[in-house]
Amino acid sequence: MVVFRALILAALWQSPGPASAPAETASMNQDDPAPCLTVRGVRDVKVIAANRVRMVTGDGRAWVLQVRDSCPDLAFHGYVTYVPVAGQLCAGRDELISREGYTCRISDIRPLERAGTSGPVIE
Repeated sequence: MVVFRALILAALWQSPGPASAPAETASMNQDDPAPCLTVRGVRDVKVIAANRVRMVTGDGRAWVLQVRDSCPDLAFHGYVTYVPVAGQLCAGRDELISREGYTCRISDIRPLERAGTSGPVIE
Protein backbone atom coordinates (compact mmCIF):
# COMPACT_ATOMS: atom_id res chain seq x y z
CA MET A 1 0.00 0.00 0.00
CA VAL A 2 2.83 2.41 0.85
CA VAL A 3 4.64 1.71 -2.44
CA PHE A 4 1.40 2.21 -4.38
CA ARG A 5 0.87 5.60 -2.71
CA ALA A 6 4.49 6.58 -3.43
CA LEU A 7 4.04 5.68 -7.10
CA ILE A 8 0.89 7.79 -7.35
CA LEU A 9 2.62 10.76 -5.70
CA ALA A 10 5.63 10.38 -7.98
CA ALA A 11 3.41 10.24 -11.06
CA LEU A 12 1.77 13.49 -10.02
CA TRP A 13 5.15 15.14 -9.50
CA GLN A 14 6.42 13.92 -12.88
CA SER A 15 3.62 15.50 -14.86
CA PRO A 16 5.08 18.15 -17.18
CA GLY A 17 2.66 20.84 -16.08
CA PRO A 18 1.38 23.63 -18.31
CA ALA A 19 3.05 24.23 -21.67
CA SER A 20 3.78 27.81 -20.61
CA ALA A 21 5.98 26.75 -17.69
CA PRO A 22 8.92 29.09 -17.10
CA ALA A 23 12.21 28.25 -18.80
CA GLU A 24 14.09 27.99 -15.51
CA THR A 25 12.84 24.58 -14.45
CA ALA A 26 16.11 22.88 -13.52
CA SER A 27 18.90 24.06 -11.34
CA MET A 28 21.71 22.68 -9.28
CA ASN A 29 22.23 24.22 -5.89
CA GLN A 30 26.03 24.33 -5.76
CA ASP A 31 26.09 25.69 -2.19
CA ASP A 32 24.60 22.53 -0.71
CA PRO A 33 26.99 19.78 0.42
CA ALA A 34 24.95 17.28 -1.63
CA PRO A 35 23.89 18.19 -5.17
CA CYS A 36 20.16 18.74 -5.60
CA LEU A 37 18.14 19.02 -8.77
CA THR A 38 14.90 20.97 -9.06
CA VAL A 39 12.60 18.64 -10.96
CA ARG A 40 9.68 20.87 -11.89
CA GLY A 41 8.54 20.21 -15.44
CA VAL A 42 10.51 17.02 -16.11
CA ARG A 43 10.10 16.05 -19.79
CA ASP A 44 11.83 12.68 -19.91
CA VAL A 45 13.29 10.09 -17.56
CA LYS A 46 15.26 7.17 -19.01
CA VAL A 47 17.18 4.38 -17.33
CA ILE A 48 20.57 4.24 -19.08
CA ALA A 49 22.31 1.64 -16.88
CA ALA A 50 21.76 -0.41 -13.72
CA ASN A 51 23.16 2.52 -11.73
CA ARG A 52 22.32 5.61 -13.85
CA VAL A 53 19.20 7.46 -14.95
CA ARG A 54 19.04 10.35 -17.43
CA MET A 55 16.55 13.10 -16.70
CA VAL A 56 15.64 15.88 -19.15
CA THR A 57 14.08 18.88 -17.47
CA GLY A 58 11.60 21.36 -18.86
CA ASP A 59 14.33 23.75 -19.97
CA GLY A 60 15.91 21.01 -22.12
CA ARG A 61 18.92 20.32 -19.92
CA ALA A 62 19.93 16.71 -19.38
CA TRP A 63 21.17 15.34 -16.06
CA VAL A 64 22.56 12.00 -14.88
CA LEU A 65 21.39 10.65 -11.54
CA GLN A 66 23.74 7.97 -10.23
CA VAL A 67 22.72 5.46 -7.57
CA ARG A 68 25.19 4.29 -4.95
CA ASP A 69 25.15 0.61 -5.87
CA SER A 70 24.02 -1.21 -8.96
CA CYS A 71 20.25 -1.44 -8.98
CA PRO A 72 19.56 -4.22 -11.54
CA ASP A 73 15.81 -3.85 -11.22
CA LEU A 74 16.11 -0.41 -12.84
CA ALA A 75 17.78 -1.72 -15.99
CA PHE A 76 15.58 -4.82 -16.17
CA HIS A 77 12.32 -2.87 -16.33
CA GLY A 78 13.69 0.37 -17.80
CA TYR A 79 11.28 2.25 -15.55
CA VAL A 80 11.80 4.50 -12.57
CA THR A 81 9.82 6.92 -10.50
CA TYR A 82 10.65 9.22 -7.61
CA VAL A 83 9.12 11.36 -4.89
CA PRO A 84 10.83 14.75 -4.67
CA VAL A 85 10.96 16.68 -1.42
CA ALA A 86 10.03 20.35 -1.87
CA GLY A 87 10.33 19.89 -5.66
CA GLN A 88 13.92 18.62 -5.52
CA LEU A 89 15.86 15.38 -5.71
CA CYS A 90 19.08 15.42 -3.69
CA ALA A 91 22.05 13.06 -3.74
CA GLY A 92 22.53 11.24 -0.46
CA ARG A 93 18.92 11.89 0.60
CA ASP A 94 16.46 10.81 -2.07
CA GLU A 95 15.81 7.53 -3.82
CA LEU A 96 14.69 6.30 -7.21
CA ILE A 97 11.91 3.72 -7.10
CA SER A 98 11.83 0.78 -9.51
CA ARG A 99 8.69 -0.70 -11.04
CA GLU A 100 8.83 -3.48 -8.43
CA GLY A 101 8.96 -0.90 -5.62
CA TYR A 102 12.64 -1.32 -4.74
CA THR A 103 14.46 1.86 -3.76
CA CYS A 104 17.95 2.92 -4.82
CA ARG A 105 19.52 5.93 -3.09
CA ILE A 106 20.81 8.67 -5.39
CA SER A 107 24.55 9.12 -4.79
CA ASP A 108 25.33 11.85 -7.33
CA ILE A 109 23.65 14.27 -9.74
CA ARG A 110 25.61 15.78 -12.62
CA PRO A 111 24.82 17.60 -15.85
CA LEU A 112 25.11 15.31 -18.88
CA GLU A 113 27.79 16.63 -21.18
CA ARG A 114 28.77 15.47 -24.65
CA ALA A 115 32.43 14.84 -25.40
CA GLY A 116 34.16 18.00 -26.60
CA THR A 117 31.56 20.37 -25.17
CA SER A 118 31.31 22.41 -22.02
CA GLY A 119 27.96 22.61 -20.28
CA PRO A 120 24.93 20.37 -20.09
CA VAL A 121 23.32 18.78 -23.13
CA ILE A 122 20.29 20.71 -24.36
CA GLU A 123 17.69 18.47 -26.03
